[in-house]
Amino acid sequence: MWPLLKTELDYTKEGLVFTYAIAVIFFIVAAALKSWDLFGYVMNTSITYFIAMAIIGSEEDKEGRTRHLAGLPVTPQQLAMLDVLYVALFQLGMVLLWLCLLIFKPEDAKPTTLWGMLSQNGLVLGVITMFMIHHHLSFFGEKKYHLVSYGLLLALALLVAGLILSGHLKAVARFLWNSYFSATGALASTFLWLSLSYLNIMIFVRRKSYLE
Repeated sequence: MWPLLKTELDYTKEGLVFTYAIAVIFFIVAAALKSWDLFGYVMNTSITYFIAMAIIGSEEDKEGRTRHLAGLPVTPQQLAMLDVLYVALFQLGMVLLWLCLLIFKPEDAKPTTLWGMLSQNGLVLGVITMFMIHHHLSFFGEKKYHLVSYGLLLALALLVAGLILSGHLKAVARFLWNSYFSATGALASTFLWLSLSYLNIMIFVRRKSYLE
């Protein structure tokens, strides 16, 4: 599996290099400007990561690389783990840049900052994994799976709408923001990502269309 991961990284290296180049440009600007705080940089690199993953993922879908890899002597579990490791390793580079920026923003070097970084890392990887799950469900070809996938998105939208209408959105947002900079938030977001990754692997293994 590790040779496959290296192959995937080599295959997408142009996209990776371009993405990190943008992140480094943001890094230089953030380091030079006092008005640009650490988490402003964290959010910008997270958005850059999402855009890059969307482009890389769509290109691989067009080329049918999953079906090509499925023809190799590897198990479906290993193929699913390949995606998990790829997105995690890609994101790890962003986390290292976040940590390096602390050299230029020493006033932010405190426990709450590190907990916030871990929370953001878990959230970013969790969101990416949810899109992967949604993608895999679309290959089952059964209406009920499509309904599950879109039903979850609808439930989230209704939840937000309900909080707005009930006037509790600010209180919930304040609670989540405070948790974001705590050990509880960091552990919760990391656990969420790991749980979604496990679910993603289970769904991928049960998906048969990648062999067609």
